[in-house]
Amino acid sequence: MENTKKKITVEIIGDSLTLITDESDDFVRDIALRLNRRMTELTRNNFRISKYDAALLCALDAMGEKLKADKRIHTVESQLSVAQLEIKKLKEQLAAAEAAPAPAAKPAQEEKKPVDESLSQMIRAASDGETSEDRVRALENYLDSKKSGEGESSSRSREDKIKYIESLLRGSDSNG
Repeated sequence: MENTKKKITVEIIGDSLTLITDESDDFVRDIALRLNRRMTELTRNNFRISKYDAALLCALDAMGEKLKADKRIHTVESQLSVAQLEIKKLKEQLAAAEAAPAPAAKPAQEEKKPVDESLSQMIRAASDGETSEDRVRALENYLDSKKSGEGESSSRSREDKIKYIESLLRGSDSNG
């Protein structure tokens, strides 16, 4: 694509200025309009500022804004690079995970902690009780018989024991 330079004449605080540019007319006129407004504000608010001083102040403002924008662009580009590296790393991990053989599924019984055989028998016996009170008493007796070494059962309240027993019963329901 060929650069076609053209002449555009703009007016900035009463002075005509002819520019040679390859930018669109609308773009150049928009910049000139903004510059004209800013310079007019500067000279109107302070009579000691000449057109030249106003132009220098506008140039300083524009350069400051450009530097700030360049810093923001640099920061965003750095963040983008870090994000792209992270995406690449995650894609590699995903590819490795997809390529790796799937681990053999463990039987459900292996995943659960093995239950003491006497406890299993007591739970089954308690399940056979006539009423829930009979079941609770049977399980309380079992817990009391297991006092050795723990000392926990005697300090438990009846409600704590019932909650513990219910959790055991729920566990046995899911096993069988």
